[in-house]
Amino acid sequence: MIGREDILTGIKLLFILPFLLLLNLPGLFPEELYIQGPGYYIDLPEGWKPVESYNKNSDHWNLSYSDSRYTAFLNITVFPPDTFKRAEDIFNFVKKQLNASGDGAPFLFSGKDSYFADLKFKSGGKYRRGYFIFINDSKSGFDYALLTFSRLKNYDRNHDAILSALDSFSPDKNAKLLPGAVSQFYYPADYISDVTPEGNQKPDKLKIGKTNRIVPVQIDGERYVLPFDQKEIEATGVLVEREARLLAEYKPESGYAVKAWKRFYRMIYRDNYHRLDKLYSILFKGKKNRNKVIKDMLDFIQSFKYMRTGTISDLLSPLSAVSQFTGDCDSRGLLFLILLHHIDVDSILLVSSKYSHSAVGIGIQGRGAKINFNGRDYLYTEVTDRVAMGRVPKSMADPAGWIPVKLGE
Repeated sequence: MIGREDILTGIKLLFILPFLLLLNLPGLFPEELYIQGPGYYIDLPEGWKPVESYNKNSDHWNLSYSDSRYTAFLNITVFPPDTFKRAEDIFNFVKKQLNASGDGAPFLFSGKDSYFADLKFKSGGKYRRGYFIFINDSKSGFDYALLTFSRLKNYDRNHDAILSALDSFSPDKNAKLLPGAVSQFYYPADYISDVTPEGNQKPDKLKIGKTNRIVPVQIDGERYVLPFDQKEIEATGVLVEREARLLAEYKPESGYAVKAWKRFYRMIYRDNYHRLDKLYSILFKGKKNRNKVIKDMLDFIQSFKYMRTGTISDLLSPLSAVSQFTGDCDSRGLLFLILLHHIDVDSILLVSSKYSHSAVGIGIQGRGAKINFNGRDYLYTEVTDRVAMGRVPKSMADPAGWIPVKLGE
């Protein structure tokens, strides 16, 4: 078991972290990292690498990563049980160690006592600034200090990247389908339904959050009322635009472009998955004929009006799309995929820069066009045109023009 002196050493290494030898590894690490021991996950922006000289002798209690330009950093320190009583105590400890200035505020990260801080500190004669999140997890016994920072002169340029890096952290498997810590700080998500160890919603545990918008809808002759909170919708939009700004930095010809696109969708998927529990529960939960439910979901989404936002992302979040019954192919594709995953239907997002379009592939039997991915055929499904599953325009019929994106693993 790591001791308190080891923790102090790990935190003090932050003073010299930006000046450690950074080795350019022969390849990028996987799209998502699982860290054994503490058992957490991170899904960092494409191009970020381990700081090899810092991590070389680590036993996973202190790890560090940097962007490809070596101007932004993430340090994750894991504390053993009973090291701190509160998340604010971790904040005060780290702030003192770094002789930092700045403020913070408490919040709940998926029910965990947490603290969010904006701090400046000096290292190697240079000022740094960043966002820090501290988590006191009484259930797992582990506490965390997540430190993302940049040299002050690079701070504005790195602002989206360091927030995105923080938002990619998941303390356990369940959290991979819940909004990230940054998103939950700006819009509390403590109302979200309880989930099983497999990440599924527990029966009859859904709690409806704040509601200030009521939207009526009719499906298959039945009338329903959907509740929304405008602030939550806005919170999902903030994440979409942040991730779109970050994505825009990757040139199409670069080796990072396709992987960066996939991460863009993963971040939106994660942020919206359990925010759509109430929609699923009101409209589709409890209906036993799965094929009929799939058709009802598709008919519902195909009935939306086509709309693009004209923003950097040019798309609505799935939650925003369903609140307005509007959206483009990306918005509706992600929404349909999330709803299909709520009923455990194997399905993938299909995206194409060649066709400037998105669709969904569904792992069910049926006639029509199919896309093979990982040895399985997925039925091509349009989400913007009111056509049956398996129908694909001739101009988009070449499977080589589509990139399958697996989400929610």
